[in-house]
Amino acid sequence: MVKEVFVLLATVAAALGADPTPCCVHHQFTADLLEVGGKINPILAVPEPITIQSRLYYDYDAKKQRVDRVVENDDGTTNNVTIYVDYTEQVARSIVGGKCVVTSLKQATMQEPCVPATSKFVGTRVLGPATNGVSINSFTADLTKVLNVTMKVSVTSDDCTPVSVSSYGVMEGAFQEITYFFTNLVYSLPHQVFHIPAICHGVHAPLVGRDLPLSPALKRYLNLQ
Repeated sequence: MVKEVFVLLATVAAALGADPTPCCVHHQFTADLLEVGGKINPILAVPEPITIQSRLYYDYDAKKQRVDRVVENDDGTTNNVTIYVDYTEQVARSIVGGKCVVTSLKQATMQEPCVPATSKFVGTRVLGPATNGVSINSFTADLTKVLNVTMKVSVTSDDCTPVSVSSYGVMEGAFQEITYFFTNLVYSLPHQVFHIPAICHGVHAPLVGRDLPLSPALKRYLNLQ
């Protein structure tokens, strides 16, 4: 009996001392995103900063997400862009400038609401006051063989709420580094948030958007150039 107790205590101690493992958050949520970073223009070989404010609506079970973004043009003006992404239909519908641009996802898969299973634990830090802050676990994942990127994910240690996601590597032919900061996250979605506006009815992918009256920055953003 004493031997079994020692074995049990040793097992518990090992479990308590083990590194946190990759975890998952809720399958539906709404969050504000701040996207900051930059990329090297593959044609001009010059750096281009990235700073975008977004609102993300995410439903992994329905395989849908919507992103409301403000995109800055080359002249400093801005455009509001709403993108409806349907991974089942494999299309993205972008509402911009009174037009609906529909593009193919090219067999893309939706990002799971999880820290990648192959991630390695980096460490735990406290966000805010050391005596009254939020405990954050960070992980890194080498996704270069599949996505040509390396990812770092930071989540709360108690319930896996995303805090930030950083990635760097070659994306769409350009070297990029970008970090997404999650704020105001709630585990709910507005009613009919994925309802496709009438302007997109009857528009099918792949739509060639090169002739649409959009700025060069928007065409680059929507991959129409």
